[in-house]
Amino acid sequence: MLGDGIYSVPGTGFIGWIESFKLAADNPDLKPIKTYQSEIGFDLNFKFGTFNLTGFYNTMKDGITTVEDPFTKQASLIQLNSTTTPASYDVIGKRDIYFFSNNLINALKSEDIGAEMFFTFNRIKALNLDIQLNGSFTKTTNTPNKIQYSASTILTAPERYAVYNGLVTKSEQLNLGSNFNYHLKKVGLILSLRTEHILMMNHNRNQNRYPIGYLDDRMVYHAIPVADQTNTDKYGHLIQKPVKGDESLQRALHNFHLRISKDFLNGFKVSVYTTNVLGLKPTYIDSVKVRNLYPIAEFSLGAKLEYTF
Repeated sequence: MLGDGIYSVPGTGFIGWIESFKLAADNPDLKPIKTYQSEIGFDLNFKFGTFNLTGFYNTMKDGITTVEDPFTKQASLIQLNSTTTPASYDVIGKRDIYFFSNNLINALKSEDIGAEMFFTFNRIKALNLDIQLNGSFTKTTNTPNKIQYSASTILTAPERYAVYNGLVTKSEQLNLGSNFNYHLKKVGLILSLRTEHILMMNHNRNQNRYPIGYLDDRMVYHAIPVADQTNTDKYGHLIQKPVKGDESLQRALHNFHLRISKDFLNGFKVSVYTTNVLGLKPTYIDSVKVRNLYPIAEFSLGAKLEYTF
């Protein structure tokens, strides 16, 4: 919408005026997201178990993300007529207006590199016990190939909006886990315990926010030479505070899940399971010294009934 209002015309009444236009709701130039996955691994067989290690490298290109696009449109200049009844107006010219509109584009790239391992021990027959250990390490980098805008801190400056590169985010995580399955054959009972351990979890968004260019009062883009992007005398009103987003796990997180299953001779099987069986509520202290709960699985209890014909 470019203009709207209700105007009072002395002696003739009121007149309402609205001018609007439509922007395309979609982007016909959008391309399909491209993903590439590659992995390599090996297995080692020992007398007491099997070890598997797999490394992977995954990439995503042409990811879809939202950007702000600067627009220039012309709005009508109107003149109210005070001599007509009912009130009326005439369009006497045009004026430029400038604004931003959101748009979807292919501008996101993501890379995942990491490894997964599994160690499955042979059953301990004397105890009817199966044990499996697992672990994974993942490092992810998200790179938005887009630009961002922010209004100048000096409204009268010829540089109306600063232009920045998109924020790159990096994260890495190290997990370990285990599974224990204990089988009581005499009563057809299986006890399963699964453990989860997050040993490392980092998230980094630390970046300086120096402008790579600016938009003038007509939304025309002007590039800023690299040598001048940190010049506070010329562009201090466009330079923002560095983004601080370095978050690290303060201490390891642990969680335990239990399942009890009973097989009956008539084909029925009953399972009772609980997540976070110990009711753990680990906390961390954020950047403003407030203690918060980590988002691990909360305690819950459930059951499942199966019948096999």
